[in-house]
Amino acid sequence: MQNWVTLAAACFVNRNYSGCLQAIDTMLKFNKEEGSKVRMKPHEANEVICMGVRALFAQNKYQEALNYINTHSKMLIDRVSRFEYLGKIHQQLGDEAQSVSAYENLL
Repeated sequence: MQNWVTLAAACFVNRNYSGCLQAIDTMLKFNKEEGSKVRMKPHEANEVICMGVRALFAQNKYQEALNYINTHSKMLIDRVSRFEYLGKIHQQLGDEAQSVSAYENLL
């Protein structure tokens, strides 16, 4: 799993966001498989999902980033990061009410 995380991080740093997302999707697939000996800890899965959101955000794929958060919401255990990303995404999508609501959840 560490190799996949390293690959995803290297792709992200090199602005190869599609490669980063592919590595993350592979990690998540392995993590969900029955009988898999390699499992991510909750905080590791949280960071991997956050990297995926940042990769989509960097590509200005705001709706996809929102869908990504909603799809993997059970794995996002860091409430601060979750609502911060939701606020930014809704702001970019022009949905001020949802953006304000997300930021209010931070208080």
